[in-house]
Amino acid sequence: MLKKILLFLLIVTMLSLASCKVVEVIDHGTTAPDKTTAPEETTAPQKEYIFPDYEQLNPSAYVTVGEVDFDPIAKLVFEGAPYEIAKTFYGDIKNFPVAEDINRPAKSSDCVKIDYCGKLNGEAFQGGTATGVILFLSDYDNGYIPGFTEGIIGHSVGETFDVDVTFPENYHATDLAGKAVVFTMTLHNICDLKLTDKQVAEFMSNNYETYDAWLKDVQLAITEELFADAVLKATTTNAPLPADAYLYYYEQTVDYYHLLAEYYGVAYDWLMSYYGLNDMIIMQRAINQATYNMALLILMEQKDLSWTEEEFAQKHEELVTKYLETNKDSNREDAIEYADGQANQIKIQLAEEKVLIWSFGMIFPSENE
Repeated sequence: MLKKILLFLLIVTMLSLASCKVVEVIDHGTTAPDKTTAPEETTAPQKEYIFPDYEQLNPSAYVTVGEVDFDPIAKLVFEGAPYEIAKTFYGDIKNFPVAEDINRPAKSSDCVKIDYCGKLNGEAFQGGTATGVILFLSDYDNGYIPGFTEGIIGHSVGETFDVDVTFPENYHATDLAGKAVVFTMTLHNICDLKLTDKQVAEFMSNNYETYDAWLKDVQLAITEELFADAVLKATTTNAPLPADAYLYYYEQTVDYYHLLAEYYGVAYDWLMSYYGLNDMIIMQRAINQATYNMALLILMEQKDLSWTEEEFAQKHEELVTKYLETNKDSNREDAIEYADGQANQIKIQLAEEKVLIWSFGMIFPSENE
């Protein structure tokens, strides 16, 4: 038991090593493996992670950052935040309490309950019929065929209507790939996902007392995630990144999963398969993170942004304080040495903060008028 506790604390410590935002580097999964059904394996030894000095790597020699497309972000943030909160509160989209007393047509960001029957050339096709299905009407979290949920918008409770869609050319069912079909739908319920302050205050899994406070934090988190995706989409790689730029993230992630495998008493390869991962995926995510870090520094220069020595000193002191709180037997000299070793992380963290502040003005211009 003590060994597992120590392993868990080590995992937490590893995750705190990187100061900057991680772009798909560590994917924890949502369900713990079953300890009773998987084989055991001994974990790999821990390594010392050396965070890159991205300024010295000369980012402009490897990547170019074009215009970042901010247009879709604001809509997805405002629609996604209530959905994420409701999903946390209710546990699953299937548990959302849809209601019949919303006397208006369905709109984007609603949750609805429908029946549907898909037809190809007038005949119902296998797997295309369902009843009592609860859907979220937004591109934020939409796993349906393009046009499927959009076709519900504008209809009212009790209506039956047809929605024309075309399956993607690469659809897994070859008999439907690229085919135009019609879904006949009946809309039963419409639900506004907003919680009451009473529900939020009584919910035991967070520290919020009001819905607006919770909403703002989730909106911020979604904005940062979507911004990172937009930056990567706007970034072109001119030359292969040097290994020094991304191995930190690759090695940290691999060792994280080795620790997780030992914590759960399962084989590393089994755990990777369980989470749908392999070395190639982890390596690509590490390269994405390194590319994102380089793009931040280029955006800093493009937009004439900068951070001050005072801001650096504040971040440094925060690390010193955190180190002393975590390591009760250590002295301040040890804490300063630790914080000094995180200087490159601090620089990237400050760069991201400055670029994010600039991006907020682009994503939400009305908030800055």
